[in-house]
Amino acid sequence: MKTKNAIILLISIALIIIAATIIFYSFYKVVDVVKIPYSFDIQDGIGIVADTDAVKFGGLNRGGGGKRFLRFHNQYDFPIKINIKFKGDKQEWISADPNGFYLQPDERTNTTLNARIPFDAEYGENFSGQVIVYYMR
Repeated sequence: MKTKNAIILLISIALIIIAATIIFYSFYKVVDVVKIPYSFDIQDGIGIVADTDAVKFGGLNRGGGGKRFLRFHNQYDFPIKINIKFKGDKQEWISADPNGFYLQPDERTNTTLNARIPFDAEYGENFSGQVIVYYMR
């Protein structure tokens, strides 16, 4: 009898946890996803790129880095959370600051994308991938 009650109790707790998780995450719906290509290469000099069709860091030096900026404007009538992820070559060398932030309706802000190149990177290597921006409610 004690075993039966323990099983019923465990199943009840599991169902409550599952229901609470579903309710909690129902508030965090992905509203939109934007994918922007990124690219950079390792050079013994400075490369400048002014294109706006992608996040192009250009030629970067070993031990150096580059910055690019993204502008955000919340055009929804509710607050949104912006999460930025990177997928592709050397994604661990790229970061966003700030990341995981909230925007109120009609609020605007900028985010800096930083590429940091280690000293042991090989010259002449080209890297590319995607900046993935999640707009969440």
